[in-house]
Amino acid sequence: MTDIIPLISIAVAALFGVITYAWQELIKRRNALADRRKELYENWIRNLIELLAAKTEKRRSELISEIEKGWLFSSDAVLKAAYDYLELYDSICCSHIRGGQLGYEDVLSTLRANEATRQEVAASLARVFLGMRQDIRRETKIEERWAIEKFRIYEWGIIAGEDGNSTQSG
Repeated sequence: MTDIIPLISIAVAALFGVITYAWQELIKRRNALADRRKELYENWIRNLIELLAAKTEKRRSELISEIEKGWLFSSDAVLKAAYDYLELYDSICCSHIRGGQLGYEDVLSTLRANEATRQEVAASLARVFLGMRQDIRRETKIEERWAIEKFRIYEWGIIAGEDGNSTQSG
């Protein structure tokens, strides 16, 4: 009987070691996924905004290809919000296609001139960014209504003219 006690101790220690190792590996995998999502989301923020000012079809295609990488690591909610944004972007683009071509100024001019469209795009971006925040920080208490109300596309920001000033008249 006394010979069994050391064996039980070794078995318990080994079991504890295996459980600890498995837990550490799980944490390591979760952290790696979180790091990939963080990098993806940082790139997405830039790409979604730059898409509004993309000057060529090639650049728009590059940005959309980068955004499509979200299928790999983004949450379902973020992916859905991003594709809702792309559908809105596409509807703006399609409304300005003339002779098979879309000039980048057409998208920007719509945002500059049309407050309702600018608010719709801002609301769509707010949903994407909020989805990212909820994915990375599950304990966030920010509500969609608040995010949409606060998120803006500023005239001195992406929709400003080359000189940094809004080209909107008035």
